[in-house]
Amino acid sequence: MLIKRNIPLATLILLVFACSPTKEKWLNKKFHSLTGHYNVYFNGEQKLLDAIKQIEVSHLDDYTQNIDVIQIGTPEAAKSAGNILDEALKKFSTTIQLHQVGSYTDDAYFAIAKTRYYKQDYYTAIETFQFILGKYKNGPFTNASTCWIAKCYLGLNKVQEAEAIMGQLLLVKNYHKKDIGFIYANAADIDLKTNKPGKAIEHLTLALKGKLTKDQKIRYHYILGQLNFEQKKNPQATYHFNKVIKFVPPYDYAFNATLALLKLYDLKDPKSVAKVKRSLRKMARDEKNLDYYDQIWFEMGKINMAINKEEEAILNFKKAANLSTKNRNQKGLAFHEIAKIYFNKKDYKNSQAYYDSTILTLDPKFKDYKEIKNTKTTLGDLISNLVAFETQDSLQKLALLSKDELGRRIDSWIAAFTKKKLQEEKEAKKRAKVQASVAGNASNFLPAAPAVGSGTGEWYFYNSSLMSSGAAEFFSNKKWGQRKNEDYWRIAAKEKNQEVADTTGVSAQKNTNTPEDKKETKKEDGSSENIETINITGNKEKDAWVKNVPFTSASLEKSNAKMLDALHNLNVMYYDNLHNPEESIKYGEKIQTKFPFGEYEDATFYYLFKAYSDLKNNLKAENNKQKLISQFPTSNYALLAQNKKPVNAEAESNKQLKEAYVSIYESFKNGDCKTVVEKKEFLDKNWPQNGLKPKYDLLEALCIGKTQDRTAFEKALSNIVALHKGTEAGNTAEEYLTALKKEAKKAAFIGKDTNSELQFDIETETSFYYVLAIKNTGIDVNEMNLQINAYNESYMADNGLRVNAYMSNEGFQLFVVREFANFKQANDYLNGLKLTDFKNKKLNLKDPYIEYVISGINFKKVLKDKKVAEFESFFKKQLQQTQQIK
Repeated sequence: MLIKRNIPLATLILLVFACSPTKEKWLNKKFHSLTGHYNVYFNGEQKLLDAIKQIEVSHLDDYTQNIDVIQIGTPEAAKSAGNILDEALKKFSTTIQLHQVGSYTDDAYFAIAKTRYYKQDYYTAIETFQFILGKYKNGPFTNASTCWIAKCYLGLNKVQEAEAIMGQLLLVKNYHKKDIGFIYANAADIDLKTNKPGKAIEHLTLALKGKLTKDQKIRYHYILGQLNFEQKKNPQATYHFNKVIKFVPPYDYAFNATLALLKLYDLKDPKSVAKVKRSLRKMARDEKNLDYYDQIWFEMGKINMAINKEEEAILNFKKAANLSTKNRNQKGLAFHEIAKIYFNKKDYKNSQAYYDSTILTLDPKFKDYKEIKNTKTTLGDLISNLVAFETQDSLQKLALLSKDELGRRIDSWIAAFTKKKLQEEKEAKKRAKVQASVAGNASNFLPAAPAVGSGTGEWYFYNSSLMSSGAAEFFSNKKWGQRKNEDYWRIAAKEKNQEVADTTGVSAQKNTNTPEDKKETKKEDGSSENIETINITGNKEKDAWVKNVPFTSASLEKSNAKMLDALHNLNVMYYDNLHNPEESIKYGEKIQTKFPFGEYEDATFYYLFKAYSDLKNNLKAENNKQKLISQFPTSNYALLAQNKKPVNAEAESNKQLKEAYVSIYESFKNGDCKTVVEKKEFLDKNWPQNGLKPKYDLLEALCIGKTQDRTAFEKALSNIVALHKGTEAGNTAEEYLTALKKEAKKAAFIGKDTNSELQFDIETETSFYYVLAIKNTGIDVNEMNLQINAYNESYMADNGLRVNAYMSNEGFQLFVVREFANFKQANDYLNGLKLTDFKNKKLNLKDPYIEYVISGINFKKVLKDKKVAEFESFFKKQLQQTQQIK
């Protein structure tokens, strides 16, 4: 009986002696494996999974382009999940500390590295994964850690480094089944980011052979469908989209996969086209597709475009844009399709309006955004030149009217303006009544609501104060103005002041009471000029309407100059930018008719020659070519027309300049500084502000350094930095100045009475770290990291600081906070820690420690040469000198 009673006690004693975290005994290992897994690690793993789910949910898929292989979430989501991730880090750290000999220690390190990745602390995550690769060579996490390092580099936007690491990993090929899907999916992600869709298809197909969740299978099949569709591999695309639907996926996937399948119709088969259109109309009648109407009508528009029904397509795209509720890119693409239709029809005004809408709507990160923006800019320039030409043409026609006819025109403009003004006043009174009614009735008929800012979350329309202020803002000119409800309002807004009535002077209310025929105005450069006032009707109010009409020879000359510039730009733009020879000819011939001997005559002949050649009208092309060659034989346009190399007017001068520079450089090499100065003066006189001036200015400065004192040398170098900043010579001069200042600083640091050499770099304007060194390897490293990170989040959240732990070869446990822009910022951080008594209150440090700030260059030297403690005295001296300078 005594033996039986003592069995539980003996077992307890055995377990107590077995629970050492470091003893390598079988029972000890089994005990720590069991308790390490289920007591701590499991809870940390659940926290990490919760955080990953929260982060991935924030990742929004844009089905207008290839969706991302990996759901990385947003930085905001990673930050909001920070507390959960910190708790997970604590659990994994505890696993390592209390159950070091257990079989879950490597799992814990791997989980810590992943947690840091999801915190988007990529540098620290890379260091942890590299630690795993070093500590557990050829272990179960070797391949996965390498893949995670590639993912970290992607997070840092270092795609080439990620591609190189993944390329090495893919050579292995012998992966554990649980890693197959993960590795190949990430390889496909890198392929897509490096524009290799063929490789992405290959790797995603291999990823599907691995161990995947249902959600991952749905995602990968959908991406494979998209990629095969782009590669015009319709059977493969059909297979993958059907696989998505068979999984019964979330509705986003189901809808977009169904829509994608409809795109795989046979354009040549009218029955197939009709069937697809019926399916789309059916989908448009389904209320659960409310948020997808824009995509449905967009696809309907694409079908009508494919079968050459442009007008129907435009209506479909307009409907798609109007019904877009949540995807700004989808709306932008609808505008873009309309813009392309008008562009192909050579209706550039309408095209420019819709390109403008496209750019305002599309996400700047959209893959074709830059190309679309360039087209929009080109069309904008075209429209401005068209408006400039048409405006000047209309004004000149007004100048030719008789006084009576012009008076009648003015009267009609004034009448229209007065009518419009009265209508606007009427509408303003009506809006004021609506506003007053809303403000007065809201409190009578709506339930009582808390005051603005009460934070109770009551519905907007229950709050009378919000209702009245919102209505006032909406109906006020401040918010929306008096814009007319009409199509192409952006063009209307741009051209409003260009309409004939407005360009002739514009507002009857701008009545001038100046009796003189001339008055003084300020030009853009600040000088004054006299301009003639208009006295046509004898009524200053009426004359204000035609003040821009070129009645005088001087104003007509200015008008003609503006018109010629606009015509020339149109002539060139239609040919070079829009590849429209017909329109180019139209404006080129206008130049020849209105300005036969203008400054662009040779250019006009050339573009007419090119445009007629493109249209195979050889007779007119040759005629313009011969006129160009005979009248402008030395023009570059004439040489281009004859397929000859254009002459650079500055080429000969540049040749002489280069020869002179070679001569001054030879004098400098020979040490003849007097000749250098003389030749420099010659160059400045004959070629002022030329491209070689920074170089020979530097030669002169170096000569000053050889022949004069240090002060004169520094002044000469400073002048070059000021005059030629950003050039090679300017950068060289800046390097010389830096070296001179560093030499002076070094001399001051060492002191005049010593010949000792500096062990460390004394530069203060470089990247700096804060270092806390503790001579105790048994401290809780992860807890220390967490506390320092918490301090940084509280006091330095905008500085992007990160904390790393190192073990030095001298036995110091180092905690490094990096990085700061310079010595001052790092030292301010150190002082902040002292002021808050951080090391005592938060870190509870009982052991002796060293702390200082150190440059990145010096930190590497300290670790390499084992001088962690020795650097402290250097830091104190550097700090003392910095304070003296201050």
